Formats: sequence, structure tokens, C-alpha cells
Amino acid sequence: MSERSSDVKILEHVGDVAILKLPVVGFDALSLHEKLVAYHLWYASVCGDPITYEQNYRFGLRLRDFFLDLLSCKKVLSGSDLAKLELYTKRLLLHHGNHDAWSTRKFLPGFTKNDLDRMILAAKAIGFSKKLDTHFERAIFDPEFESMLTQKSPGPGDDIITASHTTFYQDITLNDLEGFTDQFPNNSNVIKRGDAIIEDVWRAGSPGKGIKPGVYAFYLKNVAQHLVNAARYAPEHQRVALDLLTRYLEEGDPSLFDEFNKVWLADNPQVDSIIGFIEEYRDTRGKKGLFEGMSFFKDEKNTQIILKVAQASPKLEEMTPWNSQYRKHWDKIPVANAITLIAGTGGSGPFCWAGVNLPNANNIREQYGSKSIILANVTFASRHAFAEKSFKEFLEKKEDIQAALKYLDIKGPVMVTLHEIVGHGSGKMQEGMLKDPHHYLREYYSTLEEARAELCALHHIHNPLLQELGVVPDDECWKSVYIGYATLGITGLRSLDHETELHEDHFRATQLIVEYLRRKTHAIEFHITKGKTYARVIDYEQMKQGVAELLAELQRIKSEGDYEAIKHLVEEYGVHFDLKLRDEVVKRAQTINHPAFYAYVMAEPKLIKDPSGNITDVTLEYPDGLLEQGRRWRTIGG
Repeated sequence: MSERSSDVKILEHVGDVAILKLPVVGFDALSLHEKLVAYHLWYASVCGDPITYEQNYRFGLRLRDFFLDLLSCKKVLSGSDLAKLELYTKRLLLHHGNHDAWSTRKFLPGFTKNDLDRMILAAKAIGFSKKLDTHFERAIFDPEFESMLTQKSPGPGDDIITASHTTFYQDITLNDLEGFTDQFPNNSNVIKRGDAIIEDVWRAGSPGKGIKPGVYAFYLKNVAQHLVNAARYAPEHQRVALDLLTRYLEEGDPSLFDEFNKVWLADNPQVDSIIGFIEEYRDTRGKKGLFEGMSFFKDEKNTQIILKVAQASPKLEEMTPWNSQYRKHWDKIPVANAITLIAGTGGSGPFCWAGVNLPNANNIREQYGSKSIILANVTFASRHAFAEKSFKEFLEKKEDIQAALKYLDIKGPVMVTLHEIVGHGSGKMQEGMLKDPHHYLREYYSTLEEARAELCALHHIHNPLLQELGVVPDDECWKSVYIGYATLGITGLRSLDHETELHEDHFRATQLIVEYLRRKTHAIEFHITKGKTYARVIDYEQMKQGVAELLAELQRIKSEGDYEAIKHLVEEYGVHFDLKLRDEVVKRAQTINHPAFYAYVMAEPKLIKDPSGNITDVTLEYPDGLLEQGRRWRTIGG
């Protein structure tokens, strides 16, 4: 069975987010051992989900538990109170706390403090015992109290750490960290105690080795136990990888994570996972990894397309516009798969990435390569949910709308593949650069890397080699991609209601590219027809040249660690946007009920046993909706 657009089920809208049922096709064809590996990797992912609430915000997990418990008393709540309470609780589950996952700005409930007091009083009659205190009350209702999780453009009197409110840093200023080197870069909180700066390591502990439990030990012990259980059913090479990952989560030693990544890169099992402290976008310094968990299996049909791009990576590297001294020599063809996601948690769910390229450590990437994963069922669902409505509203010409629909299932996956495999996997540091580019480019590194990967995809999409490989069908596909990307400079604004600046790295990257092409090269223009703003590509060849020019400069900056150059580009083109245009786009999106984002309700694996208690199968069942998924994940993960 293959996916059809009818498989995409829109369950509900939560504010500007559409909740989709994530289709999983092909699970039944896995062997019993493969299903059991997937089962335990699913549980390992869910067991770590509470960590993300804790990392995001000091009140994050308390908010989730308080409002889920209050909602369980719904039989004594009035209809209007209940509707507002359900909406707020759903938002808490989507964003892992009360700060928007993308802008990281606090969102407020649709009820007042008096409304909440009334609900608490009613719930007390049936045993609700939780209370508000002053700080928790401010965390919920005060828009100025700890308003941003990740602030990369702080105002006067603050720096990027003191203006941010994740839990990665405690009583620390940016000046305190001058000359400080993290011994546990991805997996520790940095704390000032007296005059000393220390790291509290995130680890389960390993009593047999004399390693004490650290931060998040309760959750990490459960994650580690399910990894051990998954290893029992896994192929031999995968067992080695899972053992190293388990030891890393127990001991916290970054070198174990490096060893895990080397083994993981050399393996390509049918069922796999990404579990741990992975992406650094939430940390204003770009170092600490947000927990994420993914359990998935290979999509063999779509993998064939992706493998063609992966195998062409060395040739495509030679066709990049940057200086030859920055070109990577591809010793190995990268592992590349289209996958079917069963569950994404923490930093990878209920909002899900379209693709992933790992590991993030540049030294391992250069020496051992990378692994690219395209989430085929996620990208399929998001493509088909609202595509036609969106094209008709935001593309001006009928021929552009027709082309967008024609290439819908071609250009999306191909662009994601080029972004992840060729984009993130390409380039190298210049000789003599002893540290990772994170060290030199600091808070601007993640924006640069996302923009560089996007530009690689835009640069290669018109390459005749892709037609020769059968990846794109004709010469017109890339033009549809270009007009679509230009239009992102408009449609992307629909998700920025109430914002005045961009802080999230993916948003900054897109804005940087479109604004550079519009203002610097004039390849794109925005114009108004009948009161609506549209994007137009003035000259496709000029846009090609502009893409190549900016891509070459970003690679130079990365290779040389040029902090001042990337700071200038991001601050000039990637931070600010037209507020009047934003308001127009938000209104147009609301008119067609177009969501700003998509999130997913995911299947849960269930064991099937015979009368003797032997496991005979694993099946997938879906929770009733987002709230039920949140309750289930809380029950499993704590």
C-alpha cells in the first residue's frame, strides 16, 4: 500500500496549528524482531519527552501537569471554561510549555486569573489539590515575565543569555563565559556558584562505574532501559550502536556519543532511531542539545530517489560555487534514507522536521561522513493538507499554480534531500582552523548552516545532472521551485503574528535568502495586485547568480570562521520584516483557514500476546486526539 492524499486526516485546528493524523504505511511488513526494535525505540523516545519541557523552561513540566490534571476534572467545569482550558492545554502539549516553539515567545491563556481561580475552586470538590504561587501565576499570566526562551537580539542592559529563559544557564551572564570551555558541550547546564562556573551533566548515572546520577536521571534511566530492550532484538551492528548510546546517556561522557555516531554512521538497519540531545537551536549560544526521540523504519520506494542524490554528492560538490579549497572530498557516499516516522518526541514532535542530517559535530562529519534522513510520511502529509488552497491564494499566475501542483510530489522531496544530503554534508573548514565552526560563529552559526543548506538545494535544483538521474523530470521544475521559494518571503510571514523580529534560525535563514535576492540582487520583487501582495521572479538567471553568490559567501564565512561577516548578513537581511505585509498575509491565511504550522498525532505500538504470554505481533493504534496523546505520553514518560 502506498500513501494517497486521502490518507491525510486533519483532526482539528489549535490556533494557527493544524493537527494531522500521521499516516504510517508499511509497518505490517516488518518482521517481528524489527517491530519489537521499533516498539522499544518508540518507548525510549516517549520516556525522554518530559526532558524537553524541563529544558525549555523552569515551569514547563509543572504547566503540563497542572493543566492536564485540572482538565481531568472537566465534569465540574462550565462549558466556556472547559473550551478555553482545553485550547490552552493543547498549546502547552504542542510547544512543550507556554512559549511558542518557533518564536520562543510566551503565549497567554484565553482565560483570566479569576477564571482560573473559579476552575480550581470547582475542581477541589472532586480532589484537585494543586495550587498557584506567585511565580507560577506570573509564568502563566504576565506577558513580560520571562517572555522569551531564546533571545538572540537582546535589548539594552541584557545579553543573549540573561535575556533568554531556557534552563541551560543559571545565574550566568555572557561575560562570565568569556574564556570558558564546556567540557560537556551538548549535555549540561552551566551554573555559577560563588565565583565558580560548573556544569551539571545530564545523565542517568552508572553506579557500577561510580558515576552518580545527574540532571534528568529519572527520565534517562527509562530511556536507557528501553534502548537495552531494543538491543535484544536488533542486528549485531545496531546492538553495538545502541550499547554506546545507552552508555552515553548513563555516563554523560561526550566521547561516548562521538563513538556512537561513528558506529551509527556505518550502519543502515531497517528500523532505526535518533535519540538524545541533538539540535542546538533553542540554546542562544548554539551548544546545548534539546532532547528529541524518533522511532522509524525505511521507506524503500522513496529511498531509491534519495540514494541517487546521495551517490551524486561528490559530483555536485565539484559544481558548487565556492572556492575549491573549501570543497569537501567525499571519501564515502553518505547513508541516505527516506523513512516512515512512527513517533517523534521532544524537539522532533508533535512538530516534526521534514529531514535530518546528522551528526552535528563537524569533525565527525568531515572524517566519517553523515547520515541523511527524509521523513517521507511527514513531508507527504504536510504537502497535501492545504497545498491547493495555499497555491491559489498566494501564487498570482494560473500557470504558476498549475506548475506547483504538477511538481508537488517531486520538488518538495528533492529539495529536502538536496538540503540535507548535499547542503549539510558539503564543504569543509580551511586548513589551520582547529575548532568547530560553532566556536567561531557562535549565535549565528545555526542560521548560517540552515541558509547554506537551503542555498545548496536552490543551486543544484537546476543542475542537468538531476534530470540525467531521473530525480527531476524536466527543465521547468526548477523554475517552479524558484517562484515557490520567492513566495516563501510572503507566506512565511503568516506564522509571525505578534512578532516584530525573527529569532528562530530556520526563519532567519529563509528571510536572509529571500531578502538578499530581493534587495541586493533584485532578482525578486514583491508587488501588489488588487490589494494583495505577490512575489515575482524578475529574472531566473539573475536569481541563479544571486543564489550562487550568497552560497559562496556563506561557505567562505563558515570555512574561515568570519563572525563579523555572518553577523552583518543576518542582522541586515535575516532579522527584520515588513509588519504591514505580515498583517496582510496573516489575514489572507485566516480567510482560507491556512495554518501556520502542522503538528501530528502519532500511532502507538501495542504488543499482541498468545494465551501463554508469548509476543506474537506488534500493532499500531492511534490515540483519539492531541489531548489523549499528551495524557498517554505523560503516563509513559512521567
